[in-house]
Amino acid sequence: MSTPQERVAFLKKIHLFSGMSDEELNDVAQALVDQPFKEGDTIVKQGSRGETFYLIYRGQVKVIRGQGKQERVLAQLVPQDFFGEEELFTKGVREATIIAVNDGDLLVLHHSKLSELLKSAPKLKPNFEEVITTHRLWRRLHFKWVRPNEVVYFLARKHPIVLWRSLVLPLISLAVPAGVAVWGAFTGANWIFALAFLFILVIAGWVVWQVLDWGNDYYIVTSQRVVWMEKVIGIFDSRQEAPLSTILSVGVETDMVGRVLDYGHVIVRTFVGKIPFNYVSHPNHASRLVE
Repeated sequence: MSTPQERVAFLKKIHLFSGMSDEELNDVAQALVDQPFKEGDTIVKQGSRGETFYLIYRGQVKVIRGQGKQERVLAQLVPQDFFGEEELFTKGVREATIIAVNDGDLLVLHHSKLSELLKSAPKLKPNFEEVITTHRLWRRLHFKWVRPNEVVYFLARKHPIVLWRSLVLPLISLAVPAGVAVWGAFTGANWIFALAFLFILVIAGWVVWQVLDWGNDYYIVTSQRVVWMEKVIGIFDSRQEAPLSTILSVGVETDMVGRVLDYGHVIVRTFVGKIPFNYVSHPNHASRLVE
């Protein structure tokens, strides 16, 4: 059995709890329950419903996902890793099976304690939200250049406010050809209607381009490096990265709107230059992962 003091010291090593005070960490530690496991135990079964979050305190587990009649090992988790964060909030279906590789211990948080804990430790919710967003994106993208022993801590695109700002001009521009097209249809001026419709198609393509361009830039923090992936469709695809050991400093820049909506720029300075994470959500949380 672990003591609350041992749990607090353990939680301080995990990026999910970064930025939280000792008092908040103590509240989390008090809510956790010890759960031992033996080699070969099935801790979580794919397809079952869950409402529990697990931290690996001691030992190792493997993550297995069934696809038809075949099973694939996705990862092997070690102490300080965790799983079940989405189901803790949603009580949803488990997307993988978790099996113990050897004997060990888990620290478990049940959904029944979540509401009270979020009140006493308000920083916990945005941290969980960022982790859940990262894991959802990672399951969809799964970049091949990430090494087998590398854990993705943070994966984000630019904040949606950037997308909406880029769409203002094309959406406003639609009003003119749309109005002309309606006028052409009512007056029977087919050539005017056709020309206006052509402009509508061009502007619609502009909108699609903006959406795709926004969705093709990624900012990543792993257990080994920071990465900025930038894509411009049909023009270039680049990846700028730096090992964590080369980082000199990390800063956060934001404005009034950014503070309200919780987005900003995370500037990572290294020996060879800087890697900017522009317009990311929860910038303070992201910066603490890099530091």
